Amino acid sequence: MAPLNRIEVVIDKVVYELSSSEPVEYIQSVANYIDRKIKSIYSARSEAAINPRLKTLYISLNIADDLFKEKNNVKTLETELTAFKEENWKLKKDIHSFKIEQEAVKSEIESAKAKIESAQAEISVAHKELAAAISSAEGSAAELSNTQTELASANKELKKLKQEIEKLKAELEEEELRRDKKLATIGGGIATNAASGNVKK
Repeated sequence: MAPLNRIEVVIDKVVYELSSSEPVEYIQSVANYIDRKIKSIYSARSEAAINPRLKTLYISLNIADDLFKEKNNVKTLETELTAFKEENWKLKKDIHSFKIEQEAVKSEIESAKAKIESAQAEISVAHKELAAAISSAEGSAAELSNTQTELASANKELKKLKQEIEKLKAELEEEELRRDKKLATIGGGIATNAASGNVKK
């Protein structure tokens, strides 16, 4: 059993010695509360006009009034606390829903990042392939240019050969004309000799 605390208090100008297991400060605050209630009764009526029975009744009524008011305050606070708990529960539920949505958004973001990285890798490969194609095209263009140069050179040689052939044809024709003339001259001489009887048999 807890030891009793002893304290002297003054209530209605009378000193009382009280014993209680409650703290001294608490006992003193209760005694001060009763003393204030008695003083409030005296402030409303003459102290001499109040007999002990009425004084006790008034004190009881005042304390009961305070008690009921405190109970009403407690009920109000309990109602507010219940409303607060409900609101708090709703907020927790909203927070839980928000966290679920947040996780879903994070998952979508991670998926989008993966898709972006994959697309970037594909773009990098496409760039490399494009560079290779451009390099190949440049090589083909260089080869085509070389081929065109060789073809132009071959055309030039062909033209030169044609000119030489034409020249040889002309020289051959001239040679044939000279030969024909020579043969004609020889044939005419033979005919003349035959006519003059100089041809030997």
